[in-house]
Amino acid sequence: MIIRASSWLLVCAILLFSVGGCATEASENEIVELTHADSMLANVLVDLHRLDSAIFAKVVAANVDQEPSSMDFSETVKRDSVLAAHGLTASEFELNISEQLKDPLRFQSVYNLAVDNAVRQ
Repeated sequence: MIIRASSWLLVCAILLFSVGGCATEASENEIVELTHADSMLANVLVDLHRLDSAIFAKVVAANVDQEPSSMDFSETVKRDSVLAAHGLTASEFELNISEQLKDPLRFQSVYNLAVDNAVRQ
């Protein structure tokens, strides 16, 4: 499940840079007004990234040659706890991301907000 979250974030980032970059050039003057739901998604992305970073740091510190997902079931529980803290299940989060990907410019704005929030915290 952790790899799934990491995979989603990686896929989203790749899509942002490949598709999102084109969308920004085509509509440079277009302003995206983010909703409260968009802001909440940005917060979820920040928290999931922090969890992934903590798990990665734990693997590096242990100097273990295995994927974080195969380390311990508790890591999956931690990911689900982060989602639950935001009132989401894993399937709701994945559905939310797939809906966001239908509007690359909006998702790019949400992702940029997540990056801004992470830097500020």
